[in-house]
Amino acid sequence: MTEIKKIPATDEELGLMDAYWRAANYLSACQLYLL
Repeated sequence: MTEIKKIPATDEELGLMDAYWRAANYLSACQLYLL
């Protein structure tokens, strides 16, 4: 079985994921508003 090493996410990666989720939520809210 292959062992997968887990490393913590960097601050840059967490910032990028946060920005992605904020943009996705913003677009979803806009779509609901336009219905």
